[in-house]
Amino acid sequence: MKYVFLLFMGLWVSGCKSPETTKGHASRSQQILVEAKFFEGQDILSAPRIITIDGEEVCVKVGHEIPVPGQDQPVEAGVTLTLTPRLERGRIVFRGSCQIIESVGTENSNDTSTVAFHTREAFFEGIAKAGELMRVKVDHKNGQSLEVALKFTVMIHNTSHAQLR
Repeated sequence: MKYVFLLFMGLWVSGCKSPETTKGHASRSQQILVEAKFFEGQDILSAPRIITIDGEEVCVKVGHEIPVPGQDQPVEAGVTLTLTPRLERGRIVFRGSCQIIESVGTENSNDTSTVAFHTREAFFEGIAKAGELMRVKVDHKNGQSLEVALKFTVMIHNTSHAQLR
């Protein structure tokens, strides 16, 4: 199933954690810009960017909500990327996971309603130079895959302005 539904059915992108919500780390000066591009085949589905503090976990969600019979809260379907980048000897050491939740069908018969979901999750780790493109592939049903291209940029704050490295 194509992830085109991500683009046409209430597309939203949210961060699970951002530097504004991280208290007590204002004295740290190194931040990392994480750029993620989600691909299915040659199609770019989304390209979120988020800034995190060295060693802090970030989470990016791209998807939509699906109402579920008998539940007050809908299910958040789509892609969730969780990353923890850490600077070490001039390189970015990272680890994380990529989870895909997709609806595979809704059935309404007589007095019964059903919604079914497939969930896939891949865990990864790696080492990258600033600006280097790293790729993570998540296989899912019917031999299809979602690819996530990750690019890390180290941001250094000095007293007058931020500089990108």
